Amino acid sequence: MPSEFSFPAPAVHYFCQSWLTCHSAPSSAYTYRERADFILATEHPLSVIPIAIRQSLDVVITPVRGWKGQVPAWSGISCRIGRVRLWLPIQEGPGSYRDFSLLALLPDEEVENASPLVHIGTQFLLEYQAAVHLDCSSIGARGTLVIP
Repeated sequence: MPSEFSFPAPAVHYFCQSWLTCHSAPSSAYTYRERADFILATEHPLSVIPIAIRQSLDVVITPVRGWKGQVPAWSGISCRIGRVRLWLPIQEGPGSYRDFSLLALLPDEEVENASPLVHIGTQFLLEYQAAVHLDCSSIGARGTLVIP
């Protein structure tokens, strides 16, 4: 669909319905799934979860043990790295979801003019051997994310 975000040139984004595992209350062991759509961001090596999403949804984040090297910055903003549970709808059954462990950058600050959605980077596609089929024949065309 046409981008609702300002860019110096016309842009198209592919959005996907998704959910994240979140705390039901601060410091609670109980969790639930909350809607947080994503944008396919193949220009990013790693996925990114903006600070506004993490704070408003209280996303469950698991630290990545044994990360070697520096954690990359995102648009000049320092980041932490962690894994979250991402839930995607599956075609086999309406209302059914499959969960994935998503490696993500967690920026320490907001990035000015950045999309407020979860950005799914190339690493996710490689980790799950996903195939992306994009139909650019018209504005309302749909793409497909196929994960074996």
